Amino acid sequence: MVAHDRWLLSQLQVETWQLDSNGITVFENYASYEANHLQSLQAKATPTADKNLTKEEIKRQKRIEAEKRNALFRKLKPLNARYNETEQKLNAILEQQSEIEAKLADPTLYADQNTANAVIASFQECKNTSEKLFEELEQINIEIEAIQKESGA
Repeated sequence: MVAHDRWLLSQLQVETWQLDSNGITVFENYASYEANHLQSLQAKATPTADKNLTKEEIKRQKRIEAEKRNALFRKLKPLNARYNETEQKLNAILEQQSEIEAKLADPTLYADQNTANAVIASFQECKNTSEKLFEELEQINIEIEAIQKESGA
C-alpha cells in the first residue's frame, strides 16, 4: 500500500518503507520512520561548526536558520490545526458509523421498515461524511508536504 496520510499510517502496525536516492530503507513501523525522519531533519538544521567562521557569523547563521524555522512553523500552524480538527471530526463520525453498523447488524431493526430506512440513511450519511473528511485530510497533508518541500524541510 502506498499512502501519504500520516494518520492512516500511524494507525497501521506494519513495516514502513522509505524510498529515496539511497534506495529503500525499511522501518519497523511508521513511528520509527517518523523518529528517524525527525532526527535527520534536526541534524540538517544544526549548523556545521566551521573553524573559519567567527562567532558573529555563527550567530548570524543560527539566527537565519531560526527565522526559517519560525517562518515554516507559522505557515504550518494553521494547516496542522485544521488537520487536527478534521481528524477529530473524522474520529467522531467513524465512532458514530460504528454504532450505526451495530444497529444494522440487529435483525429486529428490519421489523419496522421506516426505522430501518432511517438507520440506513444515517449510515450512508456517516459514510459520505467520513469519505469527505478523509479527502480533506489528504488535501491538508498534500499542502503540508508542499510547504515542507518548498522550505527544504
